[in-house]
Amino acid sequence: MSVIINGHEIDIGTNIKFSTINTYDNVVWIGVVTGIVDYGIAKMITDIDKYHAEVLKDTPGLDPADTLQYIVIETVDDGSPSRKVAFAVDWIEETSLEVITVTDSADFRVFNIPETEIQNLLNTLLEAGYKASFIG
Repeated sequence: MSVIINGHEIDIGTNIKFSTINTYDNVVWIGVVTGIVDYGIAKMITDIDKYHAEVLKDTPGLDPADTLQYIVIETVDDGSPSRKVAFAVDWIEETSLEVITVTDSADFRVFNIPETEIQNLLNTLLEAGYKASFIG
């Protein structure tokens, strides 16, 4: 099962980044889609009715929350623990949606770094949640 948002086919396992049309939610959400679900399942993950009420303040006329289709993402943040959050497809600001391509590896070269700073740089990457190693 998949959903189409702004021409992007979104499936389970797709990495995405987006904002919502909820003016009270200033978060740029980044995560991997772990489910495409209905209202009954979505409300077990997120307070759907509260969020929908916030959206309706600025976007009246949306269909009732119990008729919408939802995506569930597992968030990927700056070192924060991941969590699962559900969003109605209709709440996603379509023009903000980006499908993120994840690669298995990327090679970097850092020039003119003192040997004493190599471990600090490596630790910074590890603390940010990346798998990293030093290749002399």
